[in-house]
Amino acid sequence: ADDAAAKTASEPVVGVFPTRTLGRTRLDYFFGVPKDITVQITTEEGTIVEEHKYNGFKEGVMEYDLSYRPPQRYYLKLFIGGELKFNKRIRVVDKL
Repeated sequence: ADDAAAKTASEPVVGVFPTRTLGRTRLDYFFGVPKDITVQITTEEGTIVEEHKYNGFKEGVMEYDLSYRPPQRYYLKLFIGGELKFNKRIRVVDKL
């Protein structure tokens, strides 16, 4: 249990919902310490379609809308200090 508490303190808590969407998705982020974070949304091939930087960010909900993009798989990646901390697949579909 001590290991879990230590990990919780050193790693952000991140969630993405929905992962299957017509375009809109949200990222929930919480970390006890303010950090400079970067969120990238990439294609499966790794092309960056959006990049958002947040300085001194501690917690919040970020909303993204990919409805202008073609339906396909994308990856939502979160970096802290240039290090990849979270990587989740999102599927943009033309109908749910």
